[in-house]
Amino acid sequence: MFQTMTNGFPFRLLRPFDAQFFAGIVNASIRKMTDSISLLIAHLDMDDVAESINTLLHENAEQFTRLMLGLDPKALANIINEGVQKYPGLLNGLVEKLDHKALMESFHVLLKKNPQLISLFVKHLDLSLFAKTVDRMIDMSPGIALDILALLDRDILVGAVSKTISPLSDFSMDIVNRLDKDRIAAVVNLVIQKHANTLTEIVVRMDTNKMAQTARQFVENKPKFIEQLLQSIDIKEIAALINRVLSDNPIFFAEMITEIAPDAIAGIVNTLLEKKPAIISQMVGAIDPKAIAASVEHMMTAQKDFVGSILKHISPKALVGVINSLMENNPDQLKHILENLNILAVSEQINRSENEFIPFVNKMLDEKNLLGLLGIYHRSNLGRTVNRTNVAAATKAIRVYKINYDYTNPIDRDSSKSRKYF
Repeated sequence: MFQTMTNGFPFRLLRPFDAQFFAGIVNASIRKMTDSISLLIAHLDMDDVAESINTLLHENAEQFTRLMLGLDPKALANIINEGVQKYPGLLNGLVEKLDHKALMESFHVLLKKNPQLISLFVKHLDLSLFAKTVDRMIDMSPGIALDILALLDRDILVGAVSKTISPLSDFSMDIVNRLDKDRIAAVVNLVIQKHANTLTEIVVRMDTNKMAQTARQFVENKPKFIEQLLQSIDIKEIAALINRVLSDNPIFFAEMITEIAPDAIAGIVNTLLEKKPAIISQMVGAIDPKAIAASVEHMMTAQKDFVGSILKHISPKALVGVINSLMENNPDQLKHILENLNILAVSEQINRSENEFIPFVNKMLDEKNLLGLLGIYHRSNLGRTVNRTNVAAATKAIRVYKINYDYTNPIDRDSSKSRKYF
């Protein structure tokens, strides 16, 4: 029957009805006849359904919005769970055929009137089914994510996500952990390549405290997810995005990181340092050193014991591999970062963290890893503001290991052999 009612006829027929009244009928029907409704939907022609929805969105979007606002989020989620479980390709087929621009315009109105609508609906979805659906949609039509992102109103989206991110942080962790990491990475790479400015604006406008709370849960509870995702994402594209974000808001990441437990951050860093040292060295090497310096300075100012807290948990041996890689592939990057740092802020951190700093350096020395850093340190004039205890420790270390080093030329660029600078 539905297939014969083309050009949006069913929805034109419903136009005179009160949206709230009709929503009540739909809610009651969904609650009592979930199985029957999902069976009915499975036999509909998705081309005709999409055409009808598009017609309604074009000709009477306001009524569609009122109808959606009146629906029971839990009941709607249940019907979707049922339909996706029994007919997994159905939702994908429908989404592909909808007019994304018209859909986003209606979506904006929904979010303006009820920013928490997403969280109320999403928290009732079946996580496993939802993850499989997203994976399938990304696999079949990765461009949909790009189309929708380009059409979203950034202010409205930021407001909605800010209100949703806290109540759905546990859900987000569960759902993301179930998704295919390579597919997510593929979409992230595409989005960054084609809509980097849009993504940057959205990220910069987000509530950093709420984002930090969610990030903290990810870092503390799902460290392997971040590690696996980073392995699949294009490091140059991520670095380019970070540069844009830091250009618009130099302290954005610093504000987030200082909200996360140092031992949790260190756990992620250690894993990446040990298993994928090239990832960190490539990313650090591609980021604007001035932006890195500004972020580091803010972190040290906002959290006085930041360095000491992190060093307690970082593996010196693992850090060595990354520094070697960075010095080998981008020898000037560390020098440029140091040149842009606030020397007094760095020195204060070292002085405040000497209980952690000196043992950490000694452990690095045990690995005989100090050559490159000494050259950079010497040229940075950092030693002038570090207290005598730390200077004495460094001097003693140099004498003990009898390092014979030309400080004016810390890296032998003429050597054809791969060298270990640390």
